[in-house]
Formats: sequence, C-alpha cells, structure tokens
Amino acid sequence: MHKNTSNPGSYFDDGPLSIPTPEDQYTNNEAARGVRLQEVLCPFFGDPDSRTNLIALFVENLLIEDDALTDILFLDIDEVKQVWEARAISMFSCLVPACRAPIPVRNRTHLLRLLRVERYFGLRGGAGDPVEFKTLAELLA
Repeated sequence: MHKNTSNPGSYFDDGPLSIPTPEDQYTNNEAARGVRLQEVLCPFFGDPDSRTNLIALFVENLLIEDDALTDILFLDIDEVKQVWEARAISMFSCLVPACRAPIPVRNRTHLLRLLRVERYFGLRGGAGDPVEFKTLAELLA
C-alpha cells in the first residue's frame, strides 16, 4: 500500500482509483509463457530440460491445484516452488509509475492471485479506468 503524499501520515482510502494499466507487464508475462511453451513443445529450439519448463508452466497454471501439481510432478510443493523460483516466468512490479519496485511472490497461492489480478487489468481494465482499491492493492509495493 502506498502512502498518500499529500498527507504523509495517511494511506489511500478504499474506493475507486484511477491508475495506469500494467499492459506492458501483462504483455511481457504472456510472451514469457509463450516462449516457455515453445521450449516445451519444441525442445530442439530451446532448453532440452523440458521437465524444468513444465514445472514452471504448471506452477503458473490457474487450473491446477497444489495437490494435483505435486501428484503430476512427483515432487512436494516446496521442491516445486524451488524449481519455479529458479526459472520463474511471470514477474510483478508496483503499478505506481514512480515506484515500479518488484513485488516478491510469497507462495503459489499469492502467485496465482497476482496472475488473476494481472489478467483482470490486462483484459478488462483500460488506462485510467476506475478499479477497486482491494484489487489494486495486490499490485502495489
């Protein structure tokens, strides 16, 4: 959450805000997923270690639950997270143009929430559109 610069002791209130849309972040993360899919589907074009690529893609798949993920990969969730962190696809940064600090991913649940919010902004929100602060707060440092 960012402090209100006109009153340094306070934070912005809950309610609609108008901010720049993270279109570049959404586009960059979508492109990174596309490249990783190409590497998995066409190993001769990319990394021959398809398993690492599959893990990264599966971790970011909103439809695969943790239990299913660990069953598919024969790894526990901590091992899956380590592989993903070593070769993460999506990265997130604060939406405030003056800040743009990286937003660290705490766990897979947090990652999936960030991906959903990013997708919401990338597909439904436009630059300057009002958004709920609760949704916006996910992408603020």
